[in-house]
Amino acid sequence: MTDKPRLCPHCGKDTRLAKKPRDLGLLLNHLLQSVPLELTITEAVIEQARLHCQMKPERLAVLRSPDHARHWRYLVEKRERRLAWAKEHGEAPTFTPRAPGEPDYTRAVEALRLHRKQVRPLLVKMKRRPAAQLTKMANDQIAANKHTDVSRESDLKTIYQSELQVAMKLKAFEGTLTVADYRAIQRQMAAVDGKPSGKTPAATGRVTKKAAQRAPGEHPPENLAATGPVDPSRQAEPTSAGSPET
Repeated sequence: MTDKPRLCPHCGKDTRLAKKPRDLGLLLNHLLQSVPLELTITEAVIEQARLHCQMKPERLAVLRSPDHARHWRYLVEKRERRLAWAKEHGEAPTFTPRAPGEPDYTRAVEALRLHRKQVRPLLVKMKRRPAAQLTKMANDQIAANKHTDVSRESDLKTIYQSELQVAMKLKAFEGTLTVADYRAIQRQMAAVDGKPSGKTPAATGRVTKKAAQRAPGEHPPENLAATGPVDPSRQAEPTSAGSPET
């Protein structure tokens, strides 16, 4: 399948650039990441990269033609930016810094990945057998309201989270669910849940089994902050469970 031509409005010629061949991308990626930044890309270095990629000399000659000259120019520019970053920070980067004036597509790429992995499967799921999906949403909402007690805060959280999930599914059922809507509902559900991303014994107020099996005096300061100061004379006397007595 070929891309549609992008015609110039003035001369009528196709202005769409040809895609980079896969084998050329593998070769340039090896030259970018495996060759030390202090070395200059010479013919000997390119020959070693060709042997590493198991590329024929005839194919390399084709890939070094003027049609692909811009990809080799991009390689030199990327290595220069990497070398400048390494001199500034004292270590080689694991990424290629953006060029001056180059737009940052990080958020766009994350949104595309989120749409492909989360939003689009939900849209497809709600499109199949819509009557059954609506019935399931109604039954889930009835079950959430039936087995909860509005006088308890935890049950109120369950009801609210169920309503948020139904709202998300309704948007998907209508086909209007976007990445921004998905993220907003996920943030609301996380705010209702109130759970931190990483639990620690100091945050939960509980000591894990692994922490209880530590030798006396090895508890981290955050655990002591949750339980208060410990008397060293009493800490040395282990209890029957094997944990220091506080």
